[in-house]
Amino acid sequence: MIFQPKNRDELKEAVDLWCNDEEKAFTKYRNISKWDTSKVTDMSHMFSNSQFNGDISKWNTSNVTDMSYMFYWSKFNGDISKWNTFNVINMSHMFSYSQFNGNISKWDTCLVTDMRSMFSDSKFNGDISNWDTSSVTDMSDMFFSSEFNGNISYWDFSNLSHDINDIGIKIVKNGL
Repeated sequence: MIFQPKNRDELKEAVDLWCNDEEKAFTKYRNISKWDTSKVTDMSHMFSNSQFNGDISKWNTSNVTDMSYMFYWSKFNGDISKWNTFNVINMSHMFSYSQFNGNISKWDTCLVTDMRSMFSDSKFNGDISNWDTSSVTDMSDMFFSSEFNGNISYWDFSNLSHDINDIGIKIVKNGL
């Protein structure tokens, strides 16, 4: 039987058990890579402050709206390149202080409004040049003290509620 949590609390309880006692979690919930997360809308803080680095590449994230602090201060660096992020609105602090440096170039970010401190103090330096940032209102400290040095000169900053210089890196607009 495949574990299918009904909400964030059920998933968080299972994840916490997995991070603390993988053998016990496997007995109770089976393999984390096969969990059906399709009913979960909030994955905030899911792996915060954890050593977790397992396979969650096939998790169904199509209904998730909140991924804030999901990998905050974590060791996670697995493959989440194919996650469906179409409905996500909040990605604030998602990878802050994390080891993550995977490929998330194809993520759909068209509905995200909050990317505040998303990669601050992180190892991330991947290609996110094609992200749709037209809905984002807060990118403050998005890259503060991070290793990121990618090209985001073609991003849409028109809806930011703060100065573009507050995102934590110098931007050369449209390659000029």
